[in-house]
Parts: sequence; C-alpha cells; structure tokens
Amino acid sequence: MMHFFLNPGDDQNANRRMMGTKLIPNVLTIAALCIGLTALRYGVDFMWTNAMLLVIIAAVLDSMDGMVARLLKATSAFGAELDSFSDFVSFGVVPSVLLYQWNLREAGPFGWVASLLLCVAMALRLARFNVKNITAVADPVAAPKPFFEGVPAPAGAILALVPMMIGFKIYPDDQDGTLPSFLVAIWVIFIAGLIVSRLPTFSMKRLRFRQHHTFPLLAGVALFASALASDPWVTLIVCSLGYLVSIPYTVKKYSAMNDAAEVPVVVATTSVEEPAQNN
Repeated sequence: MMHFFLNPGDDQNANRRMMGTKLIPNVLTIAALCIGLTALRYGVDFMWTNAMLLVIIAAVLDSMDGMVARLLKATSAFGAELDSFSDFVSFGVVPSVLLYQWNLREAGPFGWVASLLLCVAMALRLARFNVKNITAVADPVAAPKPFFEGVPAPAGAILALVPMMIGFKIYPDDQDGTLPSFLVAIWVIFIAGLIVSRLPTFSMKRLRFRQHHTFPLLAGVALFASALASDPWVTLIVCSLGYLVSIPYTVKKYSAMNDAAEVPVVVATTSVEEPAQNN
C-alpha cells in the first residue's frame, strides 16, 4: 500500500536502486574476468609474477561475487552463467596458457596435452555445476551444500599454479621454467583429475561464526595477512598443500554424514486415544 503515499518518481527511484544493488555481483564477476584476461596478457609478456598475482586476485573476486549475491538475494540464472564463463576463462584458459608458456612447452606434446586436460577438466566441471545449479536458482531458499563435488575452479587454478610458486621461491632470479617439465605436467594432470572428480571438498558457503569466534578469526586473518606480506610464495604453497591434505579428512567426514543419514529411524507407535501428529 505504500505506493499510494509515494510520488510516482519515488517508486521508480526505488526500483532503480534495487536494480543497481543487484548488479553488484555481476560487476564483481566481470572485474574477475578482466583481471584474469590481464593475467594472460602479462603471461604473454613473460611477466610471470604479475600474472600469478592477478590470477589470485581473480580468485578472491570470484569467491566474493557469490557471497555478495547471496547476501543481497541477487542470485539469478544470468549471474550463474556469467560466473561460469568468467571461471572458465580466468581459471581454465589462463592457467593452462601460463603453465605452457612458462614450462610445459619444454615437455613437447606431453606438455600441451597436460595444458589441454586442465582446460577441458575445468570446462567439464563448470558444465556439470551449471546443470546442477538450475535447481538451486529455481529454489532460492534452498540451503547451500556443505561440500563441493571435486575441487572448485579458483582452488583448482591456484593448485595447478603451485609449480610456478615453487619455481619463484627456489629460483627467484630465474623464473623461466627451471623445474623439470615432465614433473610439472604430471602435477597438472593430477590437479585436472581432482577438478573433474566427484570427491567431496569443503565448502565455506554454510560456514557460520559465533560471537566468541570473532577474536580468533580476526587473529587468524591478521596472521595470514602478515605471512602473505612477508613471504607470499611460501604462504600460498603451504595453504595449497594444506588444502590437498584436507581432502581425505573431508571425504571421511562426508562418508560419516552419509552413513548417519542412512540409519533407519524407529518411529514410536501411538495409542488410539493419542493419534500421531504429522510434523
């Protein structure tokens, strides 16, 4: 009934403000896409450090756009499709080309196959995610799942680029693919397998913090920021390897949750005088 007490222009202004708010997640997605493409440009110019940092920034923005969309209740089919296209470019095409230009070209056809497998695995994962995401978009009140299937796109891209980080740390003055190319190719194929796999991996979508967690959380963020500022490559390598180590624990927890869900529930019988109620 409020529109009876407002001027016609007020309603239009409110709709414009709402539309502008709902565009914020898509703006973040496009920004991540542009940053990913800029990383590719730096890779073509053999500026590996800049390219790596931009891929990481694109990954941060990609994690933010979904969070912002859920907070603003601005999820949509268009946003999901745009996000998938952006992820394929920033975390599929860009890392594949960077790794090939940096090191995998020395492995010949085997290196090119590894680059292709990484890119194709990312495309297959995103296509599978889009198919399953149709139900989630149609039901916006559905609770997000606590697990991903396989390694998500941003994490997969960063894991695939771990050999570059190791090369930057071991050979700071010579960053042009000094690691054995066949080992890098095997690592990339391994990560491609994790990306397209159905292994459960941890999702932060349902992570909730209580008030007494505020101080430890802020302390952890400060510690991570300090470590990242002092030695970024070691910090990212440790975090990436820690993520890989956590996958077996996540699989175990996922199996335990499924086993608990399959336990038959015994329903107590009720007397005639007290009929059972439907809950």
